[in-house]
Amino acid sequence: MSNNLQSEQDETVKEISKYLMMWVGIVVCVLSVVSFFLSTETLVRLLLETELEHVGDDSDASSLIYNIEIKLLELGIWLKGLPLAAKISGTVLGGLLWFSNAD
Repeated sequence: MSNNLQSEQDETVKEISKYLMMWVGIVVCVLSVVSFFLSTETLVRLLLETELEHVGDDSDASSLIYNIEIKLLELGIWLKGLPLAAKISGTVLGGLLWFSNAD
Protein backbone atom coordinates (compact mmCIF):
# COMPACT_ATOMS: atom_id res chain seq x y z
CA MET A 1 0.00 0.00 0.00
CA SER A 2 2.80 2.40 0.91
CA ASN A 3 4.62 1.61 -2.32
CA ASN A 4 1.47 2.46 -4.29
CA LEU A 5 1.08 5.76 -2.50
CA GLN A 6 4.73 6.67 -3.09
CA SER A 7 4.39 5.77 -6.76
CA GLU A 8 1.29 7.96 -7.11
CA GLN A 9 3.06 10.86 -5.35
CA ASP A 10 6.08 10.51 -7.64
CA GLU A 11 3.83 10.55 -10.69
CA THR A 12 2.00 13.63 -9.40
CA VAL A 13 5.30 15.46 -8.82
CA LYS A 14 6.43 14.57 -12.36
CA GLU A 15 3.19 15.89 -13.84
CA ILE A 16 3.37 19.12 -11.87
CA SER A 17 7.01 19.74 -12.76
CA LYS A 18 6.31 19.01 -16.44
CA TYR A 19 3.38 21.45 -16.39
CA LEU A 20 5.48 24.09 -14.62
CA MET A 21 8.36 23.73 -17.09
CA MET A 22 5.92 24.05 -19.99
CA TRP A 23 4.66 27.37 -18.61
CA VAL A 24 8.20 28.61 -17.92
CA GLY A 25 8.98 27.83 -21.56
CA ILE A 26 5.89 29.71 -22.74
CA VAL A 27 6.75 32.80 -20.69
CA VAL A 28 10.41 32.83 -21.79
CA CYS A 29 9.46 32.31 -25.43
CA VAL A 30 6.78 35.02 -25.42
CA LEU A 31 9.00 37.56 -23.65
CA SER A 32 11.83 36.87 -26.08
CA VAL A 33 9.58 37.27 -29.11
CA VAL A 34 8.03 40.46 -27.71
CA SER A 35 11.52 41.89 -27.17
CA PHE A 36 12.07 41.86 -30.93
CA PHE A 37 9.10 44.18 -31.52
CA LEU A 38 9.40 46.66 -28.66
CA SER A 39 9.88 50.25 -29.68
CA THR A 40 11.86 52.69 -27.54
CA GLU A 41 9.55 55.52 -28.56
CA THR A 42 6.49 53.56 -27.45
CA LEU A 43 8.05 52.69 -24.10
CA VAL A 44 8.99 56.33 -23.44
CA ARG A 45 5.52 57.51 -24.45
CA LEU A 46 3.88 54.96 -22.14
CA LEU A 47 6.19 55.99 -19.30
CA LEU A 48 5.24 59.66 -19.73
CA GLU A 49 1.53 58.80 -19.93
CA THR A 50 1.79 56.75 -16.76
CA GLU A 51 3.47 59.61 -14.94
CA LEU A 52 0.78 62.07 -16.09
CA GLU A 53 -2.11 59.75 -15.16
CA HIS A 54 -0.97 59.30 -11.58
CA VAL A 55 0.59 62.67 -10.79
CA GLY A 56 -2.14 64.00 -8.50
CA ASP A 57 -3.70 60.83 -7.17
CA ASP A 58 -2.59 59.66 -3.71
CA SER A 59 -4.96 56.71 -3.35
CA ASP A 60 -3.68 53.22 -2.61
CA ALA A 61 -5.24 51.82 -5.78
CA SER A 62 -3.58 54.45 -7.92
CA SER A 63 -0.25 53.80 -6.23
CA LEU A 64 -0.57 50.06 -6.84
CA ILE A 65 -1.49 50.50 -10.50
CA TYR A 66 1.32 53.02 -10.96
CA ASN A 67 3.87 50.61 -9.46
CA ILE A 68 2.66 47.74 -11.64
CA GLU A 69 2.79 49.88 -14.78
CA ILE A 70 6.29 51.12 -13.96
CA LYS A 71 7.55 47.56 -13.32
CA LEU A 72 6.11 46.39 -16.64
CA LEU A 73 7.70 49.32 -18.46
CA GLU A 74 11.03 48.62 -16.75
CA LEU A 75 10.74 45.00 -17.91
CA GLY A 76 10.06 46.25 -21.43
CA ILE A 77 13.10 48.53 -21.35
CA TRP A 78 15.24 45.67 -20.05
CA LEU A 79 13.94 43.35 -22.80
CA LYS A 80 14.62 46.01 -25.43
CA GLY A 81 18.23 46.29 -24.23
CA LEU A 82 18.97 42.57 -24.49
CA PRO A 83 21.53 41.61 -27.13
CA LEU A 84 20.17 39.96 -30.26
CA ALA A 85 21.85 36.64 -29.40
CA ALA A 86 20.06 36.57 -26.02
CA LYS A 87 16.70 37.26 -27.69
CA ILE A 88 17.22 34.45 -30.19
CA SER A 89 18.48 32.06 -27.51
CA GLY A 90 15.50 32.86 -25.29
CA THR A 91 13.09 32.19 -28.11
CA VAL A 92 14.71 28.87 -28.99
CA LEU A 93 15.18 27.63 -25.42
CA GLY A 94 11.72 28.77 -24.37
CA GLY A 95 10.21 27.03 -27.38
CA LEU A 96 12.12 23.84 -26.61
CA LEU A 97 10.92 23.87 -23.00
CA TRP A 98 7.40 24.60 -24.13
CA PHE A 99 7.10 21.90 -26.76
CA SER A 100 9.12 19.21 -24.98
CA ASN A 101 6.83 19.44 -21.94
CA ALA A 102 3.51 19.91 -23.74
CA ASP A 103 1.18 16.94 -23.94
